[in-house]
Amino acid sequence: MQRPGLLLFFFCAASIGCAQQLQFQHLSTDDGLSNNAITCVYQDRAGYIWIGTERGLNLYDGTTVQRIEGTDLAIASVIEDRAGIIWIATKDHGLIRYDRSSRERQVFNRADTLASTMASEKLTALYDLNDTTLLIGSREVSLMFLDKRTQQFSYWVDSTSISPALASIRPSNSHGWCHALVPLDEKRLWIGFLNSYLSVVADRGTCTISQFVRTRRPGFETQTSAALSDGYLCMGGWQNGIDVVEMRDLPTALSSVPVGTRVMGTEEEVTAIVPWQNGELMVGIRQLGLYRVELNSGKMVRMSRDRSDPSSLGNDRVRCLLKDRNGTLWVGTANGLDFHVPATWGFTALDLFGAAQGNQQDVFFHRVEGTGPGGARIFSSTGFFVQDSVGAMLRHERFDHAGRALQPTVMANDHDDVPLIGTEYGIARGFAGNGGPASALEPISSIGMKSTLGSMYQVRGIAPDTLNGNAVYLIATLGFGVHVVDAATQRVIGSAMPNAATKLNTLYLVNSMAKSRGGTYWFGSAGGLFHWDRHDQLILPAVTDTGEVVPGDVVALGEDVRQVLLLHDTVWAITHNGILLQVVDDRSSNHVPPLWLRGAMHGITADQHGRLWITMDDGLLRFDPADGSFIRVPVNDGQRFKKLTGAITTLADGRIAMCADNSLITFQPEEFDHLPELPSAYLTGTWAAGMALNVQDASVELTYRSSVIEIGVSALAFGFPEQLVLEYKLDGVEEEWRTTSLRENIRYAGVPVGSHRLLVKVRDAFGRVGPEQALLIVSVNAPFWLKWWFYVALLAIVAIALWAYFGYAFANRCDFSGCATA
Repeated sequence: MQRPGLLLFFFCAASIGCAQQLQFQHLSTDDGLSNNAITCVYQDRAGYIWIGTERGLNLYDGTTVQRIEGTDLAIASVIEDRAGIIWIATKDHGLIRYDRSSRERQVFNRADTLASTMASEKLTALYDLNDTTLLIGSREVSLMFLDKRTQQFSYWVDSTSISPALASIRPSNSHGWCHALVPLDEKRLWIGFLNSYLSVVADRGTCTISQFVRTRRPGFETQTSAALSDGYLCMGGWQNGIDVVEMRDLPTALSSVPVGTRVMGTEEEVTAIVPWQNGELMVGIRQLGLYRVELNSGKMVRMSRDRSDPSSLGNDRVRCLLKDRNGTLWVGTANGLDFHVPATWGFTALDLFGAAQGNQQDVFFHRVEGTGPGGARIFSSTGFFVQDSVGAMLRHERFDHAGRALQPTVMANDHDDVPLIGTEYGIARGFAGNGGPASALEPISSIGMKSTLGSMYQVRGIAPDTLNGNAVYLIATLGFGVHVVDAATQRVIGSAMPNAATKLNTLYLVNSMAKSRGGTYWFGSAGGLFHWDRHDQLILPAVTDTGEVVPGDVVALGEDVRQVLLLHDTVWAITHNGILLQVVDDRSSNHVPPLWLRGAMHGITADQHGRLWITMDDGLLRFDPADGSFIRVPVNDGQRFKKLTGAITTLADGRIAMCADNSLITFQPEEFDHLPELPSAYLTGTWAAGMALNVQDASVELTYRSSVIEIGVSALAFGFPEQLVLEYKLDGVEEEWRTTSLRENIRYAGVPVGSHRLLVKVRDAFGRVGPEQALLIVSVNAPFWLKWWFYVALLAIVAIALWAYFGYAFANRCDFSGCATA
């Protein structure tokens, strides 16, 4: 229906640039990093993330950050070799070998003995060439080889190969600064140099240099980063722009003829490049953030820091990039590490006011419903927001009367197919061209009082029907119950309420109304859930029932029922107290979420698979009737949308739409069919009186005098929107489970004598709980006076004393008897 004159403003719902923006979570010194200036990011074979900074190396497992002792230096590069050893290149202090299992470190620099002397301590890059050799890039002698068996260094001199067999024991002066060693794929390694106008591609298996890159564009200085995408080598460096050349066009022999490249312009120098998805690149820019680049078209979308958006890039000075094996994008900046987990950001949030969002007051949302092929209509405190289809422009339509925003809450067509709009201040009929109603429906009570439009008449449901052959309206209201109004005279002819309503005023506080296919109306109220159909009697005006409340008239009597949903032959309802009600064939049952998931429920809808989605204060709750399971789904990373509303529905295209924080939020429910696997917990350390304890065979010993213990626990957990929770208890000491963040150590003071198992369970943001693990045995030695041998010795001493005493007494008696006889 066209509504001329109601349109106040338009804005583009989803431009190409907005659609391609990424959202990030952040890691900084507040989370335990040794420094916020990130220099490199690396993922080892087990999945852990190593983070190099200007002041030390850190290990991140998705849960906690561990600082690596003895690396308080500017880190240039980190890799793991085939034996699991971590190699750390520093910018000015040489090379560090780190054994993670033993935590032993070995440093290589010029001050070492002759056998392990290295010609340069100013390192730039690392690559594990094979089982025996580490390839090292530096600023002074280009490439170095380290024989990991003999710990001797040699130097690259052959321009046709990077084989250590062709290396020299002395560095060559003909090769300059090596900037980067980048594996392009499983077969090829890219090496970028400074001031030689050259980079090369080497075969990772044979070490042969197979291709040479020398570009011809003016202003070219050096290439510091590269990536391979769809057969194209993309390079960036100290000059502006990205050089793109097809791999098959590169010469196979060193040539003085430069290679022609396609240049995609950037406003600043390129610091890092990684392949992204669907032929796209992610490109880090020195001071301008991150570019998302379509390789074929050259189209670029810039992502930068937005101080008003906590999920935007944290800093515009990008230093390094990593796309890990799970598809997570890691962005190292000059002020922290940002990471984008695609699975975390399955929700699309459309700001209702666009660029003017920051100047708008908070909108109150009453309802959202689907329109057309994936469109939505929002009922709010400022009128309607309407999006006709996916990607269409969003329009805002005021709905005012006599200078008051009516706040539309529900809408239905009457018997003449004219829209009836229920509002917070009465009932309107149709739309006028000035942003208001065409006319009003103004019910008249039995005493002749008219509920005029603009007066307080909070409508929560409206439906045309027939009763005894006459056209009527059912009007559910907050505070006045359910009125049945004659459509011809607009007079209230009765209330569609149970008899219990005459004794329970809370039943008149109706929050929601729904009609079944059989014609039965269900109402959720502050006093419970009740129903009415045309076979039931009306409570007539001015009639007071004096009977008792009939059991069964009201389901969940006394519960504040917020919304009702009819799904096939089942009635579902949610309560403010966090209970999901189910009614089938007049039999009701309750479904109560686990304690850690329970909270106030606001709105409910069902997806196309029959699963229920419930809005709560801190995210969504999904209930599967097939198995009775609940899971919690945070909205994106769970940070921005702290409180959802009752406005939720399922659109025609299967997406679920809801409203919160001046935004229309949509998502595909199937995105959450496959959740990340729950990880196992592991021990990170134990301490007593600040001293690390030696853990052997998952057990530690304490004396009774030092029975205070601190235990560090973590889990390898990437891809979760929020931090994991640890449930724990000391078996034999505690009966109830405690909970803590995995970022906090477990502390016990005064552990009793004996052996006690530390039992733990991991709980994720979705509310799932992992299996019970016995992680550590804490043994507290008893004092010597409580040892078994002490009791044996004590008994022996007592026995000897008694023996001596009775022996002495017996001897005395014998002596006395002898004397008497004599």
